[in-house]
Amino acid sequence: MDKNGQKDSVLAQAIAKVGSQELFAARIGVSQQAVSKMLRRGVIPAEYVVLAEQATDGEITRQELRPDLFQSQSQQKQAP
Repeated sequence: MDKNGQKDSVLAQAIAKVGSQELFAARIGVSQQAVSKMLRRGVIPAEYVVLAEQATDGEITRQELRPDLFQSQSQQKQAP
């Protein structure tokens, strides 16, 4: 939970796993300010999703970060 009592976003969880916005930024190749902007907007740009997954050693997946872009394998099997 965040300080407002709301559930942390998946992106916030990924940042927490890495340790800080600054460390997360370094691992995905952007500035800390860019990460802060992603958090405010509530979405990570598509070009950073795979890097973010790698930064968390796969603990936070691309499907969790951007389910609108990446389907889980079970969803792929159900697609017509």
